Amino acid sequence: MLNTKNLKLILEYDDFCDQSPENCLNFIEKCVEEIPKIKFNLFTVPKTRGFEIKDSSWISRVKNLISSKNITICVHGLFHTTEEFKFLSKKEAIFRLKNAMDIFDKNNIDFLKVFRGPQWGINEYTFEALIHLNFTHIYSHENYLELNNKFKDHIKIIYYNWNLKDNFELKNEIIVAHGHTHNVCENGIEETFDKIKNINEKYNINFLKANKI
Repeated sequence: MLNTKNLKLILEYDDFCDQSPENCLNFIEKCVEEIPKIKFNLFTVPKTRGFEIKDSSWISRVKNLISSKNITICVHGLFHTTEEFKFLSKKEAIFRLKNAMDIFDKNNIDFLKVFRGPQWGINEYTFEALIHLNFTHIYSHENYLELNNKFKDHIKIIYYNWNLKDNFELKNEIIVAHGHTHNVCENGIEETFDKIKNINEKYNINFLKANKI
């Protein structure tokens, strides 16, 4: 029987950046007002459509939300080109991952060494690059089950068990909820937030960082 008094929820969203429509900071700040303990794990693109994060006001707001423990930044590729990390060599994967991390570092944005490839794209060379750079977790998809199993002893493989477009069913004490920062795939942060409020009110959820599983 599940312990409903100890339910843990990892909220993870793809495509965060300082551009529209992926920039959901205004909405996140409203969510924090409603649920002060909430944590959003944001898979972040440092150079969306080739434009590097530079908005100082946006960066300051992100830092404040990191400081208040309401968001964590995870790595979601460099450019978010189509399945960006599915076709790279190990050398190129290391280069892009370092480039992404350097952008966060030079802006003093704390981030987790947690990765998901754009559009889930991954290959063995990217796995090797992530391990080489001491990443701790990869949020992956069961479509890559054979590849994931090959590296599972070297990096933590996480699968979501609740797509936010779906109705919630209580099946696990640790819930990994997957969505997007904008209105796409029917699981955008704004369009699904009522589901988060409802289960938090019902179960008094403990929100976790993406690397706490």
